[in-house]
Amino acid sequence: MLDRAWREQCRELSGEAASATLPAGAPERFNLAVPRSACPACQAPISALQNIPLISWLVLRGRCAHCGQPISVRYPLVEALSGFCAQPSPGSSVSAGPHSRRWCLPGS
Repeated sequence: MLDRAWREQCRELSGEAASATLPAGAPERFNLAVPRSACPACQAPISALQNIPLISWLVLRGRCAHCGQPISVRYPLVEALSGFCAQPSPGSSVSAGPHSRRWCLPGS
C-alpha cells in the first residue's frame, strides 16, 4: 500500500501520466480508512460510536441501527478473540506496574 502511494507520488513529480500509475489488471487501491464500515445488509455507514468493538454490538443487540437486520455474532467473537490474543502472556517482558492485569492470572 505504501509502495504504491510512493510510486504514484514519484510519477506525479516526474510528470508521467496518471493512467500509467496502475497496470492493466492490477487490483484496486487498498485503504483501511476508506470506505468506512457499513451494515452488511443495507450498506448504511456505521458511525464511530456504533463501531466500538463488543460494546456497540451489545448496545444495539446485534442489529443494525439503520435497518434493524441482525449482525452476525462472528464480529464480536473475532474482536473478543483478538483482544484475548493481544494480552501479554505470563512471564513476558511486559512490566507489571501498579495498573497491570496480575489479578487475572492464576496464582497471583
